Amino acid sequence: MNLVPGTNDGRHDEPIVLLNPMDAAESGVADGSEVTVTSAHGQLVGLVELDVGHRRGCVSIPHGFAAPVVNLLTSASADVKPLTCMPLYSGTPVALAPALPKP
Repeated sequence: MNLVPGTNDGRHDEPIVLLNPMDAAESGVADGSEVTVTSAHGQLVGLVELDVGHRRGCVSIPHGFAAPVVNLLTSASADVKPLTCMPLYSGTPVALAPALPKP
């Protein structure tokens, strides 16, 4: 978590999900909207940030911040590295959908 002022290179401690604009459009989400990211192990909700330089088909969720908790997309028992038993954080298949409105 990065809570020390002046140490986050101008980034905010927000639940950012970086997407290519074409992937976002195909998923029905727009810049600044909330998106639900779902894997075989769980899901999280974050704010869409579009980046034309971001590779299509890839979702990037910065970690080390208060939110989103990327561990919700992984498992401690499945899809772990055999030698270290660490969860896989790269190449995790996910689906994107507009987040449901909060009640």
